[in-house]
Amino acid sequence: MEERKAEGTGSSSSGKMNGVIIESNAIFDLAFERDRNVSYIVGLAEANRIALIVPEYALVEADGQSVSIIEARENKIREFGQFLGQLGRGNLYQPTVPTVREQLDSLLSNCNQDRIRFQETLEDLRQICTVIPQTPQAHVMGELRFKSALPPFKSDDCQIYEAILEFIRLHRPEYQAIFFLTKDREDFDWQEINRELATLGVEISFSSGECIRRLRELLQ
Repeated sequence: MEERKAEGTGSSSSGKMNGVIIESNAIFDLAFERDRNVSYIVGLAEANRIALIVPEYALVEADGQSVSIIEARENKIREFGQFLGQLGRGNLYQPTVPTVREQLDSLLSNCNQDRIRFQETLEDLRQICTVIPQTPQAHVMGELRFKSALPPFKSDDCQIYEAILEFIRLHRPEYQAIFFLTKDREDFDWQEINRELATLGVEISFSSGECIRRLRELLQ
């Protein structure tokens, strides 16, 4: 992860920093370079202007999902390579096949680079972020939330959300403001979650751009 610099400090007059909690989607955005705003937010954390916070469960979840995603890409490329071999038996396609095969080999190489970059991103985040532990209490509460069919409904999301709640209840006074950045609007944009987070003094944001706008207001 390249070094980013920013002027000033993230501390308010009270000496407290603003925190941004991220989850699995932001990790993919960063590793696969899908959202420059997420990279900017990480840059603020590297420059000590904000505190970046991530659940341990989200790091592990993203790690496992990345393996499946990259392997699926590789399998599709190899399947097309086999189909290409069949096409190459015909005189009409023979002149084109070698060039296309070179491009497929390049795509496979890119997949391997994605695998390396993803692991590097996880290691960087562990260095930059405050990592929320998945405590036994958070695990039990996540299971109960999932079994009770409460939002965010999915098992992994319930585990992440309960870990975040536990962290906030313990550490909210240490921060000027805390934002929870998630793009999973379908899973997290529920009245119960919005109300619970608001009661704990946390703003939920479903847009990285909106999160940056709010941070800039506080950092001025």
